[in-house]
Amino acid sequence: MLVVLDDIAIIWQIKNIKLKSGQFNTSDIEKAIRQCRGARRRLLKLGTVNFKNVSGKSKVIDTTKIKEVFLIAAIEGGMPDFGRYYDDGNNSGNVHIFFENFTRFAVKHLNTVSDFVEYLRYKEKFLAIHKNIILMAGGEEDLLAIYLQNKRTFGNMGEAENVDMMLMDLEGAADELENKDEDYAEKLEADYWSKGWDELIERKRVGRLILDGTQDNSPDHDKFLQKMMSHNRFERRVLGKQFFDAAAQAAKYPYKESIVYRRLIPQDGHNITYLFLFVGDQNTPREYRQKVLYTTALAAKQIMPQNDMLIAIASELHMIKTPNCSFEWVMLDMTADEFEKGYGDRAREYREKLNIWKNVKMHESHAWEYPSDAREQVKKKTDKNNA
Repeated sequence: MLVVLDDIAIIWQIKNIKLKSGQFNTSDIEKAIRQCRGARRRLLKLGTVNFKNVSGKSKVIDTTKIKEVFLIAAIEGGMPDFGRYYDDGNNSGNVHIFFENFTRFAVKHLNTVSDFVEYLRYKEKFLAIHKNIILMAGGEEDLLAIYLQNKRTFGNMGEAENVDMMLMDLEGAADELENKDEDYAEKLEADYWSKGWDELIERKRVGRLILDGTQDNSPDHDKFLQKMMSHNRFERRVLGKQFFDAAAQAAKYPYKESIVYRRLIPQDGHNITYLFLFVGDQNTPREYRQKVLYTTALAAKQIMPQNDMLIAIASELHMIKTPNCSFEWVMLDMTADEFEKGYGDRAREYREKLNIWKNVKMHESHAWEYPSDAREQVKKKTDKNNA
């Protein structure tokens, strides 16, 4: 199975291997590792290729643009009795060896491509430095639990230097994370807002394709989805909360066709700015709302030129009170210089005539993935002020 998001690829090799005398045959697992590397070699030689995705839609992928490939040999069929869960391969491709308990634990707790890849990347970097590691007890799900409990690090294990061997008894860490870790439970509760962003992705992916003018096999449609999907779970939480907070603020206004509520959310680390806009109701002509969204997007791109891409999303002014609300979408993807040459004068004209973004209110907000970190920051600030 091939997963491609922007310039990252993940190759899954999934095997249901029969146990022999209650154990995996080492040669079967070694074969899976070799097949992963063979798939990687073939993928990178393909160039531009047409695939069919899980929905049966044709997708064109240029493999020359892939910068990172992660290989996973997922072994089904029993509990692991195998000395390794990783093979560095001497530059032929690192292979992560997943057994069935860990596979399920990993996709549950690393449930975006960004979070998943971040763990694999960190694990590879850690093991490149600490090659002589023995897990005395526990599976890789316990190692991942330590990673999540220590805010995406391996805690003091990552600080060890000049050691010949590291002995790690991690058994029970996964159970503790899921059933006893109050900080992590708070984090999962706060992630509730991220479901709003997942829902926007799904709205864009299915059922709204003809209305927004992009077909489901068009490059622009894929760009929309890839950028919106590129955010990790914490970033999705922040974006989802911002979107629904903007919707709540828009719903406070009395309904008038001329009232437009706008909010800009720059994500400079991702080279994108999001525009959320609320106008009209379900009786408003779609052409009117599309025009308002487009003109506002042009004006927004001009006043925030630092990011190449801008994605604009529009819904009803009273969206949160509206059953079966509808959406409009606009994407601009170009450098500031390209924008000025092609759209600069038009954007300035819209800003002047329509009074768009003339009195922008700037707000700075802070968010922490773990709510306990926010409380710790408040405590430190209070202690400093009282000192």
